[in-house]
Amino acid sequence: MKLGTETVVIDNGTSELRAGYENKLLLKIPNKYYKLKDKISFGPLIGSAEKTMFDNEVITNFENFENILDHTFKQIELKDPVNLIITEKFFTPDYSRIKVLESVFELYNFKKFQFGNDAIYSFYKNKVLTPCLIFSFSNSMTSFINISDKIRNVTNLNFGGKQSKKYIQEMLNTRYSIKKITDDMVNEVLFNLKVCENYEKETVELYFKMKEEGIEDFTPSFLQSNSEIKEEPKKEVKRTFPPKKVPPKKKESSDLGESEDLEEETLIESEENISVDDEFYEEESEYNESLGSDLEEESTEKITNDSTKEDSTKEDLTKEDSTKEESVKEESEIKKEDSEDSKKEEKISKKEIIAHFSSIYRHKQKILKELHRLSQNINKLEANYEIKTNLPNYLSKLKERLKEIKYTFKQRDNILRELKNKRSLLSLLRNKDLENIQNEEEMELYDKICWAENSDNFTDLKKEFEALFLDIKKFEPEFEWYERKSYEILSGLAIERRKIPEILFSPSIININGIGVSEILGLFSNNKIFITGGFSQIQGLENRIREEALSYALNGNLTVIKAEDPIYDSFNGATFLDILPTFSKEEYLECGSEYLVKNIEF
Repeated sequence: MKLGTETVVIDNGTSELRAGYENKLLLKIPNKYYKLKDKISFGPLIGSAEKTMFDNEVITNFENFENILDHTFKQIELKDPVNLIITEKFFTPDYSRIKVLESVFELYNFKKFQFGNDAIYSFYKNKVLTPCLIFSFSNSMTSFINISDKIRNVTNLNFGGKQSKKYIQEMLNTRYSIKKITDDMVNEVLFNLKVCENYEKETVELYFKMKEEGIEDFTPSFLQSNSEIKEEPKKEVKRTFPPKKVPPKKKESSDLGESEDLEEETLIESEENISVDDEFYEEESEYNESLGSDLEEESTEKITNDSTKEDSTKEDLTKEDSTKEESVKEESEIKKEDSEDSKKEEKISKKEIIAHFSSIYRHKQKILKELHRLSQNINKLEANYEIKTNLPNYLSKLKERLKEIKYTFKQRDNILRELKNKRSLLSLLRNKDLENIQNEEEMELYDKICWAENSDNFTDLKKEFEALFLDIKKFEPEFEWYERKSYEILSGLAIERRKIPEILFSPSIININGIGVSEILGLFSNNKIFITGGFSQIQGLENRIREEALSYALNGNLTVIKAEDPIYDSFNGATFLDILPTFSKEEYLECGSEYLVKNIEF
């Protein structure tokens, strides 16, 4: 049955949704949306929550399912719903299919509906004849479909592009714990995967090749490069105020230092004035008390004296008081002047002391720099002399220093690796406050954590390491700073690029319970194989399947066909097929969704 203009096709992938009419693709969006309160957007919003209809590749959230379909029908301008095709995976649970049927016929009022499949549509789009064995390598899983006049058998392997990407992410995070792993790095490894014709043989050959010659693939450029090591870290420039000018000699001018500490001087002067006034009043009170006592004695002894004598004595006393007051004022003014001069002298002396010790410090630093330069020149001369007289001893010293630096880097890597484990002792200790550290052992571990996390501690070591390595290379061109062991080489990216596609053939190498390509070829021997799916574009996959299938092919005749467009053939080949479950609204109203779903075989 051919598609008509009234038929809507939705390729409902877990990562991307494609929709349109007939053979015309009109919409391609990520199969998720973002919700912020009552607002829905298919682009990320600040503070929004990501919503998807899937849970483990199965449609479970039907509110999100309906929101995405509403947006899809609006974008393709659907006016009169007649026929609908939605793709799904084989062995979808019945409860999910029941809810989909109810939404299609009751909510959207379509008249005809089919549960489609990507691999089957791609198979018929490429006009491959039956019987055939279909290998569908998709994003979420790998499906093996044995088809003749109908679908005979379906086997799924829960490994595809999505799981490969997750595996690469975890592998890079473990191997390069210091560096932040981005999606670009993961995709670069994913797009450069390679299938080996003979995995065991190629890995052994690669091991010896890497051990003898070294391959750039062992240390990828996007994770660790020489330019990255040579780059000097940018130091933060701290803003500092210029030092205050120190007078070279002692000055007698009254304005010295007033611009710097004017407020302090006024406060000190006011305090001194108060203290001087208090002394003056105390002396005056003592003098009055003594004077009063003398007058009382004189009055008791000389009561009979004339009033004229008493007046004369009073005048004499007032004159004496005035002279004493003047003398006290003069003394207070003299004290003020002396205190001001002493303060100025103290300020000048402090500045002279600071200038003296700062000059000593500068001279000391110059001397240390010259001594360091002299020691470097002496070391160079000694090294040149030792190179000419005893070269093996000189190289052994450099190698020992290399080992010491390697050991420090190894210690740092071990600490950072343990910090990634949230249950480790170091990770728990890092989250503690300094007040809660109980003993000296914990304090030592805390200091090691701070030492390992500070990258500035290792910049000079990296430069020294590189210089030592170049010096040794001058005299020993075959020298390698990294002694590659078998398990270290086999865990490198050169092997991982080949190991990940090998999971499709032997899932047990990473403890996945399932049947791989190799076992499927032995169970279903067929002379015709069709390969489709977005994950089928791995380098060397078609050749590896052909080599393994030849041993199981009948009479040695084998045909391996790859889809012309593994990604879009599933949408372009969508049509109502008799081998896929198709339902009408009349059947739904008559029999119900549960009865219709029970008759679906796969």
